[in-house]
Amino acid sequence: MPALSNPGTVLKAFASGGIIIIMNYKRYITVNPKILVGKPIITGTRIPVELILKMLAEGMNINEIITGYPRLTKKDIQAAIWYAKELVEEERIYPLTS
Repeated sequence: MPALSNPGTVLKAFASGGIIIIMNYKRYITVNPKILVGKPIITGTRIPVELILKMLAEGMNINEIITGYPRLTKKDIQAAIWYAKELVEEERIYPLTS
């Protein structure tokens, strides 16, 4: 397996020879009850993940977000997306029975 050039990513190899890159978003996201009442934020900022996702949902691209928030990096924005993906992936829906 090739060496990681970015400590924020993880490579996962498959027996078929394929490799996928998985982002280690936890390095970029902080949850602290003393900051924004515990909302997930980009580490080192007070920019909530929720705001990044909202801007993306409204059609802004990564470069536009970085222009508006110069402290953000492409990796920060990718981490916000990964964070949301993990939440949705772990969500469990249970049917209500009457």
